[in-house]
Amino acid sequence: MNTIKINPDGIEVQLSAFVFLDTNHPDKDVWVAYCPELDLTGYDHGEEAAKKSLEFVLKDYFDFTVEHGTLEADLLAHGWHKYKNGRLVEPTYKDMVRKGKLDNVFALQSFTKYSIPVTV
Repeated sequence: MNTIKINPDGIEVQLSAFVFLDTNHPDKDVWVAYCPELDLTGYDHGEEAAKKSLEFVLKDYFDFTVEHGTLEADLLAHGWHKYKNGRLVEPTYKDMVRKGKLDNVFALQSFTKYSIPVTV
């Protein structure tokens, strides 16, 4: 399960992501790392570099939304659910597939799902 823990020392995030080679890119060697729960993408010329790019994008996203007080509203806009106890839970893959967020990833012949930890 993906998590976002906010504490006085910062934010600890554990999200899933997909990494794949973008065969439609003109350079033919651009890798994409995609986090569907937040609809954020990192990319670079290499699988590990694309993952690092996504990690940077995620840190920037959390820095910005926390600084501007918009994190919860943005998570809800991305399909996250808030329970009465205040816990936020990510959308299911079933929900994301239904909304077309994963069509391009699942249509690929090859992709890898991985977990990405981020501390902000």
